[in-house]
Amino acid sequence: MSRWLRTFFSFVTLLALAAPAPAAPIEMPEVRDERLTLSLFAAEPDIVTPIGLAIDTRGRIFALESHTHFPKADYPGPKHDRVKRFIDADRDGKPETITVFADGLH
Repeated sequence: MSRWLRTFFSFVTLLALAAPAPAAPIEMPEVRDERLTLSLFAAEPDIVTPIGLAIDTRGRIFALESHTHFPKADYPGPKHDRVKRFIDADRDGKPETITVFADGLH
């Protein structure tokens, strides 16, 4: 085999190894306790990069959004982390009120 052909095949092999693998299908979490249900409460753009969650005694949900942990150079989001508050006043599983509870966090 010629040197050029070996180089070509080596290059193609490197490209194949460096190419990102196809994304695996996302499996939905399974709830194994029949007393519990799982449903989507909030999604983008209402919440982005959540890393923490708390629920107070009044049922309000507080979610910590991380925007500072290794952001891309062209990241369009906030320059600081923040806590968002979600209120589902009528208890239908969807928040009626979404506000920024705390901003400017690191």
